[in-house]
Amino acid sequence: MSDSEQYAGKSPDDAAADPVAEAEAQIRETREELAETVEALAAKADVKARAGEKVDETKETLAAKAAEAKELAAEKAAAAKAAAPSSPQEAADVARQNPAAVGGAAAVLLLLLLRRRRRRRRAAVAILLPD
Repeated sequence: MSDSEQYAGKSPDDAAADPVAEAEAQIRETREELAETVEALAAKADVKARAGEKVDETKETLAAKAAEAKELAAEKAAAAKAAAPSSPQEAADVARQNPAAVGGAAAVLLLLLLRRRRRRRRAAVAILLPD
């Protein structure tokens, strides 16, 4: 289709205006796209703002995890309190029912105390008799 056929029935001014209007519309569209691209690049280049956002995200995450840990600790404390004997008499009864467990705990405690005593003596000798 030739130009004359394309613009048949239109005045010469209309024929000249269409390509210009079309070009102006393209220019406007290109400018809008370019403006969006520049804004996106500016946002990426703003390192300080991005770092601030990351800090805020991290703070929120840590606050949520801290609250979760606090709840879990409270639950565990309540469970431990419920499982623990409420009086010395109950503790004595539990010890009488499990003499092997009490003996094992006493043996572990004795070994820890002996080990501590031995380390302290070695440290004292090392101070008194340097190489």
